[in-house]
Amino acid sequence: MPYGYQPQFKGIYIATELLVAVMAIIGNLLVCLAVTHNKKLRTVTNYFLVSLAVADILVGLVAIPCAVLTNLGEPRHNLPLCLVLLSFLLVLTQSSILSMLAVAAERYMAILLPFQYQRVMSPRNARLALLVTWGLAAITGSVPFMDPQRQPPDSDYCIFTCVVDMNYLVYFNFFCCFLMPLVAMFMIYSHIFITVRHQIRRIAVVRGAAEDITVGKRGAHVAYTSGHFALPRQLGPQPDSVRVQDEVIQTHSDGNVERDVEHVAKTPVEDVERQCDKRHSKN
Repeated sequence: MPYGYQPQFKGIYIATELLVAVMAIIGNLLVCLAVTHNKKLRTVTNYFLVSLAVADILVGLVAIPCAVLTNLGEPRHNLPLCLVLLSFLLVLTQSSILSMLAVAAERYMAILLPFQYQRVMSPRNARLALLVTWGLAAITGSVPFMDPQRQPPDSDYCIFTCVVDMNYLVYFNFFCCFLMPLVAMFMIYSHIFITVRHQIRRIAVVRGAAEDITVGKRGAHVAYTSGHFALPRQLGPQPDSVRVQDEVIQTHSDGNVERDVEHVAKTPVEDVERQCDKRHSKN
């Protein structure tokens, strides 16, 4: 092949490309099957994930074989078919990149704008966003083939760099369609990571304060109970009313302290009233 377009390690290159294609097809096909067969997985978030999975399946099924063929210079003597293959290659890779950007934007809204999420990201709006994503991929990927670059006069091979304008490939496809979405995804996920880590620290601080308050209340409860009502046990024989108070304290030690104290405070009075009734009945 002229111009040095033949890969130096053709066998390794083709095997690697086909292995990546097979893994992409199988893995993403499992994602689509899981969402299709499980109704609980049919959520707005998974709409975007399925769109990304479909884009990656098409990349493995169509775009990678097209890349292999065009890197080998095929098809020969057929410029229209060459343009179609290269168009599929660019459109499908662009759809995969934009689908990843759509997933990042959806996660950003779900995590950082939860109150607006249900209103903005309805199933109808999600489908509209996916339609816009695929439409942009189709437009940006098809632009260079509206005015294809002429091949060298003595070349009959479908060479990517001979058909596609390099100015488009470098300044538009790389910087605008690849680098900018990549930077946007990096910024989105970085913001999500920083916000989530900040929230986790705040939750840990609140939980620690709540545990300290709980432990303090329990300590005050034990100190109040042992300090006020355990003392009669150390004084030797106790009258019946004091024993009753002590037993009541032991029975209700897990409840409210005020309720226990109130219960105990009433017990001696009731005993006195009973004794008075007995004396009146004897008389």
